[in-house]
Amino acid sequence: MSKRVLCFFLIFSMPLCFLFPCALYAQDKVIVGFGGLWTAGPETNYPIYSRIKKKHPGKMAGAVTSAVEKIAEDLPFKILIASDAEEMKKNIDYPYSLAVAITRDDVVRERFSTPAAEINKTIVNAGMVVMLYQTAPDPNNPLEQRNTILFSLPLVGYHQQLDGNKRLTEDEVDDLFIKTVAKTFETHLTKRLKGIRLDKIQGKVVTIHDNGVVVNFGALQGMETGNKVDFFDATGKKIGRGTVTKIQKGECEVKPDGKFSLSKGCSATGHICKGMSEDTYQVATFKISSKKAAALFDEKILGQQVAQWFSDFLVERAGKAVLPSKLNGEWVTEATGESFSIFVKDGQAHRFEIPSPRYPIHLNLTGLNCKILEGNNVNEIWGYKAWLQVDIPDKTFSKKFDELSTKNLVPGIQQHMEKDEFFDLIHQLTAKAAMEKSL
Repeated sequence: MSKRVLCFFLIFSMPLCFLFPCALYAQDKVIVGFGGLWTAGPETNYPIYSRIKKKHPGKMAGAVTSAVEKIAEDLPFKILIASDAEEMKKNIDYPYSLAVAITRDDVVRERFSTPAAEINKTIVNAGMVVMLYQTAPDPNNPLEQRNTILFSLPLVGYHQQLDGNKRLTEDEVDDLFIKTVAKTFETHLTKRLKGIRLDKIQGKVVTIHDNGVVVNFGALQGMETGNKVDFFDATGKKIGRGTVTKIQKGECEVKPDGKFSLSKGCSATGHICKGMSEDTYQVATFKISSKKAAALFDEKILGQQVAQWFSDFLVERAGKAVLPSKLNGEWVTEATGESFSIFVKDGQAHRFEIPSPRYPIHLNLTGLNCKILEGNNVNEIWGYKAWLQVDIPDKTFSKKFDELSTKNLVPGIQQHMEKDEFFDLIHQLTAKAAMEKSL
C-alpha cells in the first residue's frame, strides 16, 4: 500500500473467508466491518456527545448504526455490523473496516424578542469523519497492529430550527443533535462512497524469481503499486501475502511480505483499493486577522468549525478528496516525519498515521463588519459581511472571498445576537469559497 494513505483510528472488519471459508470466490462485494462511534481525541472535548452518552448510554451509537444499516444495500461493499467486533478483529488477517468519529458537537442558540413574542433559533453543528481502513502487523514491530486508512470522508450535519417562545430543553437539544447526525449519514454517505472502489481480482502465479513472483493481473484490472496480493494453495488454504512492487498492463510483480513457499500456478487474489483521487487536500491552518472577529470568536474553536465545514464542502460540492483537518482532534508528529491522529473509543486511545496531503490549505478570517443599510421608526435593515482568505501554495492559489447577509430588526424593541448572525454567515462564506472552480 502507498505511503500516501491516511492512518487513523480503529474499528473492525471481517473478510468473507473468516465467516465462510469455502465461499472465498463466491462473494460479489468485499466485506467491510463496522463497529461503532469514536471521538477525535478525548470524549471530554465533546460536551454534547459526552452528555448524551452519560444520560442515554448507547443511544447515539445506536442511531448511527441504524443509519448505516438503512443505506447498507446501496454501499459499494457489504457492511457487517457485529457487537463483538473488537474481540473478533484479533483473529482476522488484514481486514477492511469502516469507522465514524465525532469531530465537532456545537449547538448555537439565538433569541429574538418583541413585546408580543419571542423567537428561539437553534443551530446544530455536528462534525464527523468517516474512515475506511485496514489493520495489519506493523512492519517495524510485528507484535503491534498498524491501522492504515485508505479513504476519509468528512461530513457535517448543519441544521437550523426555529421555535416560538419555547426554548428547547436539554433533552430536546440532545435529540435534535442525534437526529441531525443520523439524517446526515442517510442523506450523504452513499453518494460520497460511490467514488471509492474496493474489489478483488482472481488470478495465478505465472513466474517465480529471486526478487518475488509475477501474477497474471495488472494495471488493466485496476491493480496499483503498493496493493496487496494473497496467495492460496490448491485446497484454497492461504499461504501468505505480498505487496505489488511493479506494474504492467496485464501482470504485476509481487514481493512476499514474509517467508513462505510458492509454486507456479498457485492461486492469487489482488486487493484493489481506490479512492476518489490521489490529489488529496487538507486544511492545515486557520487564523483570525480581523480585530472584530477576534473579539467575538475563539480562534481555536472557530478554526475547528471552519476547517470541518470547508472540508465537507470540498467533498460535497467540489468533489475533492480531503483528509481530516489538522485542526480537529489531537495530533502527534514523530522525528521520522510521520504524523498520527489520536482517536478514542470506550476510553481507549489509538494512534493512526496521517500522510502528507498534496495540497495543504491555509484559511484566514480577515474581516467582519455590520452596519445599518436603511431604516425608519418602524424597522431597520442591517447588513453583515465577512471575508475569508484561502491560500493553497502548492497550487499557487490565493483568493479572498466575501459574503453578505441582511437582517430586519425593530429598533429599540427587537434584540438580536451579533455573534450568532456572524456564525451563520461564516458558514455560508465557507461554502462559497469551497465551490471555487480553480481550487
